[in-house]
Amino acid sequence: MMRSLLLAAIVVLAAAVPGTAQQNLDVVRLTLNPSTFAYLPLFTAVDRGYFAEQHIDLQITKISGSSIQQLPRLARGDIDIMPTSIGPGFFNQYAQGFDAKIVASFNQSHAGWQDPACILVRQELWDNLAIAKLADLRGKNVDGGADGTSLNFMVKAALAKGGLTTKDVQFTERFRAIPDAFAAFKNGAADVQAMTEPLCTQWDLDHVAHRWLTAQDVIPGFQPSYIAAGGTYLRDHRAVIVRFLTAFLKGARDVTNAKGHWTPVLVASAAKWTEIPQATLERLAGPSYVGQMGAIDTGWIDRQQRFWLAEGTVSKAAPLADIIDASLLDEARRAVGR
Repeated sequence: MMRSLLLAAIVVLAAAVPGTAQQNLDVVRLTLNPSTFAYLPLFTAVDRGYFAEQHIDLQITKISGSSIQQLPRLARGDIDIMPTSIGPGFFNQYAQGFDAKIVASFNQSHAGWQDPACILVRQELWDNLAIAKLADLRGKNVDGGADGTSLNFMVKAALAKGGLTTKDVQFTERFRAIPDAFAAFKNGAADVQAMTEPLCTQWDLDHVAHRWLTAQDVIPGFQPSYIAAGGTYLRDHRAVIVRFLTAFLKGARDVTNAKGHWTPVLVASAAKWTEIPQATLERLAGPSYVGQMGAIDTGWIDRQQRFWLAEGTVSKAAPLADIIDASLLDEARRAVGR
């Protein structure tokens, strides 16, 4: 009888008290747009258990649209970490009393790897040679998408490289949603637009528009996205962020080891998260470059801030030391032997 009661008590206690591994998990709240296939290192890190190895319970909120729209939530502490591009909103937060910081780069344009974005030319204009070089954009309908995004920055950088400004073209920032951008090419409302992969390749193969220039062509080595952490979370959970970055770097290492090509494991993970058919992803040359292993090129952050200052969308320059904290990445890189 006593033995039965003892066993029953043990069962009750086991049910009431989580396991040791579960007790040690640290919750990290993260938002991302899963349709962005460039986030493959994160997808891979989740699927291969790298976050679990680091005792992290990664709670992902899936969003649609630009990550920049989530910046107020990061600044307020409603989320802890997120992959993001950096535009005017990120720089302006400092003047507003917030202090989210860049803790790692995400991806980077690199020769021999799939660029995550491109500039497209309406197929008819490409076929009749109306647009073959950047100078040919003069007078054409050029849409930059949402102001302050990395795509918008790339379009304006392309114009500058061709010796043009937005005043030399019929410049708009109207077509922000994918259906609107598609319709603009079909009805001739836009001659040139920037888009992310895999739509760049898909529209090119479907003869909707010609995949013309990538970021590597226009701004070589461009870092379009980063990993940002909220200021309060950064101060209170530095060790957790180091472990988060360690898991991310393990995922980045897996992608880098593929040397710019898809492997069955990588393309399956990308298809699962993005809900883009595997056959569509395999039309791309391979994943985006993450071989810089999170290293932050401060020159790109400085250049973007100066650009948006000149555009009048950033009110006051923030010191780079207030924008970046690379010390956690240094620890994570040591943890993975880099």
